[in-house]
Amino acid sequence: MRMPNCAALMPPDQNCHRAVIRDYGGPNRRPAVAVSMSHLRSFWAVAGCGGFTAAARMLRISQPTLTRQIKDLEEGYGLLLFERSSKGLTLSPEGQILLPIVNRIFDQVQEAESFLKRHKREDVRLAAVTTEVTTRMISAIQSADPGLTLTLSVGTSAAVYEALQTRTCDIGILTLPDDAANLSTLQIGSYPLLALLPDDHPLAAEETLSIKDLSTEPLITGSHSSQARRHLDRAAAAADVSLGIAQEIDAYEMIGELVRLGLGVGVIGYTGIVERHLRNVKPIRECTAVIPVHFACLAINRRIRVIENLFNVAEMAVVEGRTAPFTFAGGRTGS
Repeated sequence: MRMPNCAALMPPDQNCHRAVIRDYGGPNRRPAVAVSMSHLRSFWAVAGCGGFTAAARMLRISQPTLTRQIKDLEEGYGLLLFERSSKGLTLSPEGQILLPIVNRIFDQVQEAESFLKRHKREDVRLAAVTTEVTTRMISAIQSADPGLTLTLSVGTSAAVYEALQTRTCDIGILTLPDDAANLSTLQIGSYPLLALLPDDHPLAAEETLSIKDLSTEPLITGSHSSQARRHLDRAAAAADVSLGIAQEIDAYEMIGELVRLGLGVGVIGYTGIVERHLRNVKPIRECTAVIPVHFACLAINRRIRVIENLFNVAEMAVVEGRTAPFTFAGGRTGS
């Protein structure tokens, strides 16, 4: 049984806010009780501990107090939450329905508490793809607000999008999926698709490569969830060529390492980071479309002061050219 952190749910006093549940029963029904967090916490503890004694000990309240709160709920609504027997307590059918509801309430309380603590301290969780624009944005943010605590996690665009949706990050830097309607976004960069060649590759002398050139190579690229892979597949379909995908890896650093070891030709979106360790980085002629990179948050979170401030910083960085795209020089990439 999932057990939330009960200590975090202790009300500061007995005068906590109450949600009054109205009783529409007949004239012989008892008046409805005002359900408080204390009632729900007591129910949750007894359900989790399997008995009143252990639950009272865990909550650090007297057993009579705990028993009274459960009795208030049961008699106030004319139902049994627990079935009592010589073997102990078990949840009644009604109790089994109520428990996951209470768990969700406690999860939301903990989420609210975490949100309040985090934004009181101006802590921000940033999830981002591996790209030079990420490091530039971090620099711009910390220059604008040196007191801000920024926690960074790095992953694929799909992972960053999931982190935004599950609220495990506050800001994301990513390439957007097709469905991003609930996000507030700002484009901070746009980058092309690149081919990464081992040092001694026969095509290393070429300034640019074609999709046909790549069709005879063992390719190391991202999965179909990545924007780079989708751009590559579209270009191959338009040129009516088949590609030999040797490995699918959603980690650009690993793709770069495998290319460096001579295990294939890599195809990635420009990052400005992975390419620094490789001598031969080539544009792909048919892949003229650029991949946009966005600064994003849940749209509802734009109302949070610290989040709105970060969007202002990002907008200023774009205006000042601090997220300017790359240029090519001699078959390599540079800023």
